[in-house]
Amino acid sequence: MIFQSILIDSDITKNAGLLDDYEEHLDELADLLVESASDERINSGALCDCGAGPVIMQCHDCTEYRATCVECFKTKHLNNPLHWAEVWQTSDGFFVRHDISMLNHTIQLGHSGALCPSSTGSRKFTIVHHSGVHATRVAFCGCHENPPNKTRQLMRARLFPATMKETKSAFTFTVLKECHLHNLESKKASYNYMGALRRLTDNSFTADDPYSNFLRSIRFWDYLTMLKRLGQMHGIDRLLPHRPEGNLVLYCPACPEPGFNSEPNASSVKTPEFLRHLNQIQRTLDGNFQCNQYKKNSNPDDVSLCKGKAHFPVDRDYRAYLKENPGSTEKSTCNYLKAVNKQDKKKFKNMAITGTVNAQCSHVFILSSVDLHYGEKCVIELCET
Repeated sequence: MIFQSILIDSDITKNAGLLDDYEEHLDELADLLVESASDERINSGALCDCGAGPVIMQCHDCTEYRATCVECFKTKHLNNPLHWAEVWQTSDGFFVRHDISMLNHTIQLGHSGALCPSSTGSRKFTIVHHSGVHATRVAFCGCHENPPNKTRQLMRARLFPATMKETKSAFTFTVLKECHLHNLESKKASYNYMGALRRLTDNSFTADDPYSNFLRSIRFWDYLTMLKRLGQMHGIDRLLPHRPEGNLVLYCPACPEPGFNSEPNASSVKTPEFLRHLNQIQRTLDGNFQCNQYKKNSNPDDVSLCKGKAHFPVDRDYRAYLKENPGSTEKSTCNYLKAVNKQDKKKFKNMAITGTVNAQCSHVFILSSVDLHYGEKCVIELCET
């Protein structure tokens, strides 16, 4: 404990010293911060290096971007059209941030940013990136198909469409990945993440709110990501025929799986007594009665995309099973059990789901789950030996 206390004191002292270093350079850092917001050639009448126009453009998303004219800015951002354009307003004396479409530029799909000879024409389009919500303009390629397959062109540009018909907005793959990681690491909700992106766009909340579209898109994005990572997009069922078809459950790599990480007939092979546990498959059940859901108005057609191929069963089939097995109504003669039953009724009042039960291995890899609807009551049926 004394040694640990010394280490903590040492870290505090070191951190205080580093903060002192910052304080010594406070004035210098303040000057450099103000300097980074502008360029000495701005508002000086200087021409761009190309000689075609005045220097009025900056990009704070690029590293060490040298101020340019409008045309050079568009040329340098053909493949980075979601960088914000900082445009100097001579009459007002300050920069105004614009989307690149405000510079009379259209994001052309299908040609790596270059012009398309058979373009379908410029149209308004909303793209949500990790830098903010961009009200921009997009043109689809009409070289190989007419009408163009908008979904294919957007996906090849790493843009996930918000709808499959009459698409007018999309989310970059980057913003979908970032939101997923933010949720895993800090439990940040999609609502708060979208709120932060709107503030990055304009801190007075004048940007469009893409929240409802985002909820739908990231839900399907997560499902597609799961299909890819679990091999279903690559036909993994051909290599693992002993597993359920279309399986979306992550199996424990340490548990014996005959034909995969252990001999197919491991049980019939003579195994020494002290090593028999290596071929033993252990399963446990664990209930969580705090994982509840209250009754609420919800869309009955809003069901899981996994359709019973992941941890939970198909909702329609499971509810049909519950109707056939409504639970025990046996009258109790024990006063203690009567009190418990009354307590359960009060505890789970107005709840649609009263808890969950997980089947898991000894390494806590969850194999299947099910919702409870009758308090803490459940029936265990032995399905596999």
